[in-house]
Amino acid sequence: MNKIILKEELHSSKWLKLVEITYKDHNGVDRKWDSTERLNCLGAVIIVATLKPSNRIVIIKQFRPPTGKYLIEFPAGLIDEGFTVEETAMKELLEETGYTGIIKATRPAVYNSPGLTGESVHIAVMEIDETLEENIDVIPQLESTEDIETILVKKDNLRNKLDELSHKGFGIDAKLDFFAINI
Repeated sequence: MNKIILKEELHSSKWLKLVEITYKDHNGVDRKWDSTERLNCLGAVIIVATLKPSNRIVIIKQFRPPTGKYLIEFPAGLIDEGFTVEETAMKELLEETGYTGIIKATRPAVYNSPGLTGESVHIAVMEIDETLEENIDVIPQLESTEDIETILVKKDNLRNKLDELSHKGFGIDAKLDFFAINI
């Protein structure tokens, strides 16, 4: 049975640390694995939000330095200590898009890139009543470091829109791409 024996910090910054994991594999052999860990948060949440009654999906375009390009993805954010998945989803949707909505469901933690990190991601499914005054002419409340643009796409056109944006050179987040394939 695989078992973690030791985690040794190799380097850390404000938000991340690089660790070398020593583990015993299923054959009893000691192995090494490099991994990253987030600091100062309890994982992340992505927000799958639908505007009603138009049935449009809320996605964003955001510059992601590790890729060197803008990515098309769901709104998302890190879960700070002391906050729930639901509270974080509501806060991040408002900050990144200007919209307010209601939580329809949340999903247990899943893992996005487990060969690189143990960071967990929760999915919050939200609904936005676009007829409410607070959801008309919305203004995002972006932090100074954020470069985010909201994109609204009809569910039945999402796959085509992602293909179009990909051909224009934008990166597509894997979670969003998988969602588009399955709607």
